[in-house]
Amino acid sequence: MVRIFYGMLFLCGLIFSANAQEAEVSTAESSGEIQETQDVNSSEETVSEQSVEEEPEEEVVYVDAEVFSPSFMKSLLECKPDTESNSENQVEIAGKKDQRCLIKYANFDLNVPFTLLGNIHSFEDVETLLKNKDIAHYNYRADYIYDGLVYALSACSDKKDYYGKQEELSDEYVTIIRGLSSEFINGICTINLQNTQSIEGVDSDFGVICTLPYKEIKNLEPYFKDIVEKYGEKRGFGADGHIMVKPAEQNKTTHEGDIALMYYMQKNGFCKKNSE
Repeated sequence: MVRIFYGMLFLCGLIFSANAQEAEVSTAESSGEIQETQDVNSSEETVSEQSVEEEPEEEVVYVDAEVFSPSFMKSLLECKPDTESNSENQVEIAGKKDQRCLIKYANFDLNVPFTLLGNIHSFEDVETLLKNKDIAHYNYRADYIYDGLVYALSACSDKKDYYGKQEELSDEYVTIIRGLSSEFINGICTINLQNTQSIEGVDSDFGVICTLPYKEIKNLEPYFKDIVEKYGEKRGFGADGHIMVKPAEQNKTTHEGDIALMYYMQKNGFCKKNSE
C-alpha cells in the first residue's frame, strides 16, 4: 500500500515537471514571436524612413534670357550699324553720335555711353535702359489739348476755375496724359496744359503753364465773350421746373478761337514749359 502511494506521488511529480517544461517552451515560443514581430515592425519603419530620405528632390530648371547673336554682339561692342530681331521687336544700332552709341528700339532713341555697351546682351537689357531718362528718349512730339481755352479764360474772367478735356494715350511702354484746366487765385489766372509721359513708372513732364493777371484777361475778353455766349454751357429751367443744363460745344469756331488765343499768350510770353 505504501509502495502504491509513493508510486503515485512519483508519477504526479513527473506530470507536474512535464507540464512546467511545456509552459516554459510555450512562453519562450510566444516571447520569440513577439520579438520577431517587433523586429519586423522595426525593419519596416527603417525601410520607410530610408525611402523618405532617399526620395530625390524636384529638379528646378532655369531658363536663360534670349541673348543676342554673337555677330550682333560684336557690332554692338564696336557700335557698328546692325539690326537684331525677335518675334516681337527689333533693335537697330544706328552708329556713333555725340560720343555715344545711338540705338533705336520701339519708339525710343537710346544714347548709350560706350562703357555700357558690354552690359547689353539681350532685349531684356535694352528694355531696362528705357527707364533711364539720361539715356532713353521717346520719339514723341508733345501735342497739347487747346480745345476749351476760350472757356478756361471765360471762367477766369468770372474769377472761377475750369476743368476741361483730359485724355490718356497708352501703348506697350508709354502712357501719356493730356488735358486743359484753369485756376483763378489772388488775381492771377493760371492755364494748365497738362502733358505727362510715364515710362515704366518714370514720369516726364512736358506740360505748359500760362499765367495771366486779371487785367490781361479782361483785355482779352472781347476775343472770347461772343463765342462763349453762343456756344458755352447753358442753364435754364424745364417745363417741370427742373434745372436743364446744355454742355458747352466744341466746334470749328471754338477751335479757331482756342488756337488764336494760345498763339497770343505764347507770343507775349505768358507761357512757360514745366521742364524749363
